[in-house]
Formats: sequence, C-alpha cells, structure tokens
Amino acid sequence: VKGLIPDFHLINWENRKVYIVFDVNVQTNPDVKRARTELASELVQLGAKPVCVDLPDHYGDSVNGVDDLLSVFT
Repeated sequence: VKGLIPDFHLINWENRKVYIVFDVNVQTNPDVKRARTELASELVQLGAKPVCVDLPDHYGDSVNGVDDLLSVFT
C-alpha cells in the first residue's frame, strides 16, 4: 500500500508543524529513508510543515525507536 491512509485527510494540516520520528535505521536503510521523505512530501502537499527528527544512534542496539529512547530516561 502506498500513500496516506484516508484518515490523514480528516485533519487540518495547514501551517501545522509535524515531527516525523522514524526508527534509527532511517539513516542506514534506503527504503525507510525513502518512506520518510515521501511522508514529508505528502504532508507538505496538505499544507503541513514537517520536521524530520533523527534519533541518536550512540545507544547501540538498545535503542531502535522513540519508545526505546524514552525508556532510557525513565
């Protein structure tokens, strides 16, 4: 499946800052990086202001996604 799910069109994205946070492998996996770029592009077309956030990779295998990173600090 490609593109946004229909529910995305129910939100008013105009001038809304949106933080896109993918897993750490966004830097090493070209398919994941492409997916993030395409999502950001779709959001721009809807009027949003996307900001891509790169998670730190210096935690090793213990941190993959934002949920893992938050657990480091709790």
